[in-house]
Amino acid sequence: MKSTIILPLLGISYIPAVVTANENVDKKPNLLVIMTDEHNFRTLGCYRNTLSPNDAFLWGRNNFVETPHIDRIASMGVLCTGFYAVNPVSSPTRSSFFTGMYPQTTGVLLNNMPMKDEMVTFGQSLQDYGYYTAYLGKWHLENDDKPGWAPVRKFGFENNKYMYNRGHWKNIKENARGPYVDARNAKGEIAEAQLGDADEKCYTTDFLIDRTIEIIKTKTGKPFCCVVSIPDPHGPNLVREPHASMYSKMKFDRPSSEKAPTAGMPPWAMPGECISDTPEQLAKYYGMVKLIDDNMGKLLKTLEEMKILDNTIIVFTADHGDMLGEHGQDNKGVPYEASAKVPMLIYYKGVVKPGSVTTAVMNSVDFAPTILSLMGIKTNVKHEGRDCSKIIKGEKLPANWTNMTISRNDRWIAAVSPDFKLIYTADNKSAPVLFSLKEDPLETKNYFGDKKYMAVVKEMSKFILDTGNKYNEPILKNQNLFNQIKQYAQ
Repeated sequence: MKSTIILPLLGISYIPAVVTANENVDKKPNLLVIMTDEHNFRTLGCYRNTLSPNDAFLWGRNNFVETPHIDRIASMGVLCTGFYAVNPVSSPTRSSFFTGMYPQTTGVLLNNMPMKDEMVTFGQSLQDYGYYTAYLGKWHLENDDKPGWAPVRKFGFENNKYMYNRGHWKNIKENARGPYVDARNAKGEIAEAQLGDADEKCYTTDFLIDRTIEIIKTKTGKPFCCVVSIPDPHGPNLVREPHASMYSKMKFDRPSSEKAPTAGMPPWAMPGECISDTPEQLAKYYGMVKLIDDNMGKLLKTLEEMKILDNTIIVFTADHGDMLGEHGQDNKGVPYEASAKVPMLIYYKGVVKPGSVTTAVMNSVDFAPTILSLMGIKTNVKHEGRDCSKIIKGEKLPANWTNMTISRNDRWIAAVSPDFKLIYTADNKSAPVLFSLKEDPLETKNYFGDKKYMAVVKEMSKFILDTGNKYNEPILKNQNLFNQIKQYAQ
């Protein structure tokens, strides 16, 4: 019989999902999800290995971060070369990642918006199935609270003591009252752009991984689902020593795409006041990535010592990318690969083929139904995302599979396939943009208007309309934009 839980202080009713185990699953696997923030995929060795040297080493042939532990996860499992943020900013993409619903369904169309109470995360589904669930690190789905420790609404994560809502803090400590930020500016206010006395114990990445290990070690009696959301390598570009100095002597090149033609391109393609590709900023960004990798090594070692690695699914991903000076831009929010494409590595011994690579395109909204299906768990949640578990396992694409996905925000909407990316802009002035990801992987040329790609434009335009209409895509309410897409879909 279903029970109704009344969440304290909010009066929210929640009816647990009906969850049934797949008969093929003999033992419940643990699930460990590591999510970084604003992570350029080219900083990971396993992704550079899938690219040509010109595309892999944008900041110089000898200027790269070694990431052996993250690369090991890729070697043990599957690397997805076509995983995209449904919206390349934090809150909307995170809401979709955890629920399998599009941002317009979760209620999180922009950053700093609260997710709807009725949303069911994969954490909740696993908790209903007997898992101990924990979430550590940045959440970003609860209004403007900053940091906002241990939100009242847990969304299925039983232990959210180390969950906080917002911020990219560099120094976290803990006392009897719980975790707190211990980095302050000259006014005595907690500040993101301050390291304080951060070291290997209290620098945020270290702190969160250490607490994750503590939780895993104390919950060996039941299967666990543990999500650790690391706020690096998002800015401010600060990191503790020795990682702060580790790459300071590198002589970084400027990305070649910085000088790409912009005539006739939409506003989102215009270069800005870019600081992230300066040598000092890049060196610190590399340092943050290296420290993340070091901590992945610590996690893997713990799982091996506890003899649970073989029964633990490991997912390494990010919420969105970082331009890092590509096209003369910082940060995210644009449809370029560096912003919208994110790492997605999945290890699951005996289920996912070691060292496999898939070029199938997916996005954040597909993760929840995919991971639950991989784990043999069925729920009564009607996910809007696709179940990509067969693809992750290396099986043939389903007969009805369309190898495209959507990425969007309030300024543009894009359809992406392994070979092409078609982007429409909502300013009622800009012409569409078509990138050939095979011929021009750095996205420096607009192929729209080339007659030999007319069929591609038609197919991708139709996909945008069909998907948008099915899931109530808000940008298509712009009548001029809708008419433009419809014109090329016919």
